Amino acid sequence: MTGSCRPMPILRVAMPEAANKPLTRLCHERLAGTITSGDIVVDATIGNGHDSLFLAERVGDSGRVYGFDIQPGAIKATRQRLSEAGLMNFELILTSHADMLTSLPANIRGQVTVVMFNLGYLPRGNKRITTRANTTLAALDQAMTLLRSGGMLSVMAYPGHEQGAREARAVHRWMAQHPDHQRFDSHGSGPRLYLLCK
Repeated sequence: MTGSCRPMPILRVAMPEAANKPLTRLCHERLAGTITSGDIVVDATIGNGHDSLFLAERVGDSGRVYGFDIQPGAIKATRQRLSEAGLMNFELILTSHADMLTSLPANIRGQVTVVMFNLGYLPRGNKRITTRANTTLAALDQAMTLLRSGGMLSVMAYPGHEQGAREARAVHRWMAQHPDHQRFDSHGSGPRLYLLCK
């Protein structure tokens, strides 16, 4: 396990338009320095499994990835992605991220190295099925219970659609309670990345 995090001042960095890929890459780069082989990590919103794959590769065979989603299609796509990569160090759970604490083993509370959130709707999926502010706020509180000291929370928010804008505002207010967070912005209503060290 790594030591405690350095102070993380709030940064607002302008990124190119359609910056979801650059922000995702930036997120992975930042989290890579925190995750080591054997760690326990959580992908709170697995989607198509890109973050889950990153996490599973970082923690190695001795680590564990727990992933959550409410859509069977997301579970199927992520399981296929990880299996095709030869990985078996994961457990995918078909439930809301707001149910993390009741769905995970009690003995990992305070032991998790990273919890990742990539909010919004499933790419190429039903855009009416999307994460929502109330469940996301509950999940963020639970993530802080799961994280170990020095662990990292990452949240990618998408204010470009009505529900996403409402959720992004809620995430912003939640993060304001943690003044050491970092925020990276893309132009206009593009994605926003928040990083918080416990």
